Amino acid sequence: MLLDLLFPKYCISCKRSTTYLCAECTQKITRHTQICIVCKKISPFGKTHTYCQAKTSFYAVIIATEYKEIIKNTLRNIKYGMKYDILTELLQKTLTSQKIQSFLQGEGIDFCTEIPMHHHKQNKRGFNVALLISQWIEKTYNIPHKTLLQKVTQTHAQMHLKRNDRLFNLTNTFQTMPNIEIQDKTILLIDDVTTTGTTLEESATLLKKSGAHKIIGLVIASG
Repeated sequence: MLLDLLFPKYCISCKRSTTYLCAECTQKITRHTQICIVCKKISPFGKTHTYCQAKTSFYAVIIATEYKEIIKNTLRNIKYGMKYDILTELLQKTLTSQKIQSFLQGEGIDFCTEIPMHHHKQNKRGFNVALLISQWIEKTYNIPHKTLLQKVTQTHAQMHLKRNDRLFNLTNTFQTMPNIEIQDKTILLIDDVTTTGTTLEESATLLKKSGAHKIIGLVIASG
C-alpha cells in the first residue's frame, strides 16, 4: 500500500488506471495464432505437424501474443527501462488462460528452463527476462525450474540484425550446463520474444542432443 502511494502504478499504454495493463488496453493485445513452427500453418497449441517433425527439435511452440503495439512497449519497459516489476502482471494476463494451463499440466513436463544470456550482458542488465518468466512458470504451474543451458559466446541482439544474419548469429553459442540429467525428459523452453526462431531452435536442438525426449517452447511474443 505504501509503495503504491510513493510509486503509483499507471497503465503502460494509456497512462491511466492504477495497474500496469488496464482492462481496456489488455483487450487490445493481439493474440498470436497458434501455428506449426515449421510450416506456419495453424496447429492447436503450436504443435509441430507430423510431416514437419523432421525439420525441428520441437514438439510444440506456444506463442502468446504478437510483438507489436502494447506488448512491444511493455517488454521494452521491462527490459530496457528496468521496470521488471511489470512482468508478473503481463504474464498473468497472457499466460493464464484455461487452455494454456490445461495443455502445460497435461504434457508431463519435467522441467522448465530459460534461453540464457551471456553472463556479461546479464550482469550489465541485472536480470534475464526469460529466467524470470521460467521462475514464474515454476510458481504458477508447479513445474520445476532448472537452468540447463549457458551462452558461452557474446552475440549481437537478434532484433537488430537482418534476417539472413540472424540465421548464423547464434550458431554454436550455447552449451548445456555441466552434469545435467535430462535423459528422456520433457522440457519447457522459455523465451520472451522470438523473431526467426533461430535462438529457440539452436537451444532445443542442443537439449535434444543431450537426451531430452520432448521439447515444448513457450514465448510471450513473436515479431
